[in-house]
Formats: sequence, structure tokens, C-alpha cells
Amino acid sequence: MLTNNAVMHLFNNIKYQRLGQEIESLFHPGQATTMLGLLKFPDDFQKSKGLNQLWMKDSHTTAHLQNNIGFAARQSYVIKKPDPKGTFSFRDSLKHIFGFCDDYDKVVYGFKHQLTLVRKGDNDAIFRNNAADAGKVVLTKRSWYMPHVLPNLQEKLALYKTIESKSRIPVGYRMIQCDSIPVPQTRNFTWRLSVKSAPEKPCWIIVAFQTDQSGNQEHNPSIFNQCNCTNMFVMLNSRRYPEIDYGNTNFTQQ
Repeated sequence: MLTNNAVMHLFNNIKYQRLGQEIESLFHPGQATTMLGLLKFPDDFQKSKGLNQLWMKDSHTTAHLQNNIGFAARQSYVIKKPDPKGTFSFRDSLKHIFGFCDDYDKVVYGFKHQLTLVRKGDNDAIFRNNAADAGKVVLTKRSWYMPHVLPNLQEKLALYKTIESKSRIPVGYRMIQCDSIPVPQTRNFTWRLSVKSAPEKPCWIIVAFQTDQSGNQEHNPSIFNQCNCTNMFVMLNSRRYPEIDYGNTNFTQQ
């Protein structure tokens, strides 16, 4: 069966360019968009349009139809309902992937857009129990839908004047960056983070742990582990931000 947010787990990297210039590039899009989705999507999202992008959270760590509500819902959506079984079509918004698309809402004129998706294996997109056969995902068609704006004459004249005057338009947006490291087997460790260029400043940092969740269809990369983490803090420009006490928080549940 497909994992929660499975489409994103099919790729190593997703990159958006305009006129050959990289605007945003996201590595580990499966884990990155899952972490963001868990924070920003309301609980009823999965009961409405969430399944259009295969967003249905796991309620249990096992691939079990009775115990795991999310697993059962995805199984019904992909296996039971389609004809023929196992065929699916999903739609992911670029807002789910790139901070640029979530923040920038102006009209883009005269630019060539390019979207690059680097495919990886199927194991992280499939979650099954050990009695089931190994699965495979075959992508047969990809489409990119982009809205076209047709301004009226008054707005078109204003746009042309702006273009002719070569006016500078501020393009501020939040770039999403995802890094991963193996955690050392020690009680305390330090992770040195960096941004891609000097002018950028981090707005927020999301940290999640996984133990042997990737590269195996019997494990679920859309589930995160607590790993007995008790506290953490961030040093930003020599300033220490308060510790966060996690107690017995369990990241694997809804």
C-alpha cells in the first residue's frame, strides 16, 4: 500500500527554475513536506481534499487495516475503489513543496518555467506488512497545470508601463531547506546548520527523528520517532533560544 504523502516520497529532489535560474530546490521532499504538512494541515484536511494528494495520516505504526485508520483509508482509495485496481491519479500543489509558491502571489510575465523531478526507488512510497509481496510504482503521465491570467485593457496597460519602465519588484519568500544527518550514539550532540546564501535568515527550524524508516517497504518513512529526546535548543548568532521540553511526546501518532 502507498504511504501517507507517497507521491513526494518517489523523488530525491524537486527543483523549480525560471529562465534557467534556480529559485528553489528541495531535497528529501518526502520527509520535508510530511513534516510541514503535519504542522500546517488541519485534522479535517485528510477527510476532504487531502486524499487528492494521498494525504491520510497513519494512526498506528503497523501496516494493519484494523489498527491503522490511515493505512485502511489509503488502501480503499487506491486498491478497492479504482477500476482496474491499483491505478491512481493524484494532484499535489506546488505550495505543498516550495515556499516560493506559498508566498509569492504576483503575476509572472515573459519567463520560462522549469520543474525538475529527480526520481528515486519505490521503497519509501510503499508501506506493507511482511506477508505481502513487494510493490512497485509506475508513473505513466505527469502534467503541470499553471493558471493563466488575462488582464483587462486597463490592467494590461498598467502592466506594460511597469515592464517598460523596468521597475524593480521585491520578491520576498520563505525558502524550504531540508538536511539530514545520522545521529551519533551519544547522549548529547550538536548539529551545525547553514543557509544557502548570506542574505538569508532562518525563520523557523523543524527537527524530527527517524529510526530505520527509509529504504524498506516494511517500514514507514512518513512516521517520525520520539527517540527519547528530552530537550533541545538553538544557538543563532551566539544567542541561545529557550529549551523545548518534549517529555513523552510521541511523534508516531496523529
